[in-house]
Amino acid sequence: MDETTHLTHRFTRGLRFDGLWTYSALTPSGRAYWARLPATRAGGMAAADPQRAWWCVRQCVAVLNRRPWRSAHLPSGLPAQPECGDVALALGAMLADWNVKVLDEPSTQAPLLRSTDALLAGGCSLLQLQTEDSSDGVQAVFWAWVIGVEMHERFQRAKRISAFDMPGRPGALLIWPFGSPLAWNHALRVTVDGEGLCDVDGLDARASRYRCTAAIMLEPLSNDIAVNSSFS
Repeated sequence: MDETTHLTHRFTRGLRFDGLWTYSALTPSGRAYWARLPATRAGGMAAADPQRAWWCVRQCVAVLNRRPWRSAHLPSGLPAQPECGDVALALGAMLADWNVKVLDEPSTQAPLLRSTDALLAGGCSLLQLQTEDSSDGVQAVFWAWVIGVEMHERFQRAKRISAFDMPGRPGALLIWPFGSPLAWNHALRVTVDGEGLCDVDGLDARASRYRCTAAIMLEPLSNDIAVNSSFS
């Protein structure tokens, strides 16, 4: 059988961004509809959330819970510049049906691999990124929501039928960065090198490198969502 490798993208379940950012939400009666997420820059940079960690949390919670964005109310007393543990605790309080895993000392490829595990399990992840050069006044630390992964997948062809031979290997993450100078309303592609530094590709991305200082993975507790092979 002939074997070929294809580049594919896997995204967070229920999220759509072919135009405006929308996601599959549910009414109180259980009817599905497409709800709209607010623009990345809506409201500007809030002094109470300079790293946009809480903006990131609200977007993520709305999509995973399939509820209107405005109903994703944050716990009270949250710090303006939170540690990874603060963000994880808030996510745990707002996502009862999800398992929150913290990777607070990420090294080399760990954020890429663990985020891929979460995405293939039906979830997503959040990354705290720090610029390697903040001399131009750019916000040094910000949060990004990982909504997809770029996979190099292998197929086998036999008798005109193509089938997955193996899950493949992750090549890059697709993020929606909040509180950063990188993007407006489109996903950006992030690759991680052998030293754990992130290179970001996007329409208006700056030529800067970032280090992932913390990562939070979100995976469903229920077995209703099929879990794919792990990269752990």
